Amino acid sequence: MEADYKAKIKKLLALAESPNEHEARAALLKARELMAEHKLSEIDLKDVGKQEVKDIVMDITCTKRRNPWIVNLSGIIAPNYCCKGYRKHQHGGQTQTIGFIGFENDVEICVAVFKYAVDCVLSANKATEKEYRRYGYGTDYIKKMCDSYGYGFVRGVSEAFEKQQEEKKQEWGWCW
Repeated sequence: MEADYKAKIKKLLALAESPNEHEARAALLKARELMAEHKLSEIDLKDVGKQEVKDIVMDITCTKRRNPWIVNLSGIIAPNYCCKGYRKHQHGGQTQTIGFIGFENDVEICVAVFKYAVDCVLSANKATEKEYRRYGYGTDYIKKMCDSYGYGFVRGVSEAFEKQQEEKKQEWGWCW
């Protein structure tokens, strides 16, 4: 039964590969809803002891100057998928690498959602950069526009999770 809900969530995430941002958002929220529903019905104290905790270090990096919104995005997605997000960097270095820790099933879903969300923002930023360069805007202005979009996306994801949590609080019986 565990494999069934995991497969459903993976299929939902695969359907979320649409270039339509609203469709992607709806798919991400539905995946979270299914996860929460199954968490209540299938996981008890005995099952928790059998699950393996995984630590996945992503190949996604950022700095304070390059895609700084990525840290905030990981901080929103991780707890909403029952994981803990973290960042690490070399001593004296500026590049931060994102990682997630959680039960195996949870962390796999969290990583898939995070990768997809980052891809959505980077894709939109690439289109913005192309368009603004065509009109002769400078690099600093374009970077500010792209970072603003990234932070706005993070805020939108956060608000969507909060709204879903409020709507489903009675049904799920717990909240994050």
